Order: sequence, then C-alpha cells, then structure tokens
Amino acid sequence: MVGVVCAVTPGTIAVDASVNFFLYDDVEAVRLAFQQNVPAAVTPTQQVCPDGPDRSDYHDERQEPAGQLACWVAADNGAPYIVWTTDVPSVMATVGGPVGATPGDLWPFWLNTPIDLPE
Repeated sequence: MVGVVCAVTPGTIAVDASVNFFLYDDVEAVRLAFQQNVPAAVTPTQQVCPDGPDRSDYHDERQEPAGQLACWVAADNGAPYIVWTTDVPSVMATVGGPVGATPGDLWPFWLNTPIDLPE
C-alpha cells in the first residue's frame, strides 16, 4: 500500500477538508481496507449518501461495478467522512471535514475528484 495526504483547495467545497489516497495491489485488498475503515454501523440504505449514514457499491457509466462508497458522521468526534474505493486502479480515498459539517458538504469533492493514475 502506498498513500498520500492532500489538503482540499479552499473554496472548492463548502468546508475545509483533507483527503487521504491509498493505492493497493488489487481489488481484494482495497475492498478489505474499505471494510476495515468504514464503521460497521454504516449500513446500506439505498440513499447513496449525501448526508448518510450510507454504504453502497457504485457503477461506472457503462453500469459496470466501479467501487464502494460510504458516508457518515463519526460518533466519537462529530466529523463527517466519505470513503470510496475504485476497483481499477485499486485506490481507497477518505475525505474528512470539520465538526459540524455533513457528508453532504463533502459530496461535491467526491463527485468531482477522478482517480486517474498513469499506467
């Protein structure tokens, strides 16, 4: 696994946030990491976020499986999180915001952040 931490450019979303990207060897490893990083209490609700809590698989424009997505507000500190994976490349990203914000405040970042790695 290789990782990088980035600050979200101020003004690109409604709140200050930071994002972590982790590259894994394969789909199985990234799916396991997702399971380990998303609280068990975050279950599928069919609402596909934005304010969660929610957990779901998502598909690309061809309706092929593309990765997993979860949104929630942490019970211990009240901070919002969105965690998502991409199957190809096998990447997991976590974006977190400040206490008092919601996953919906982070949603535009998820919608507008492609994960494209050179081959």
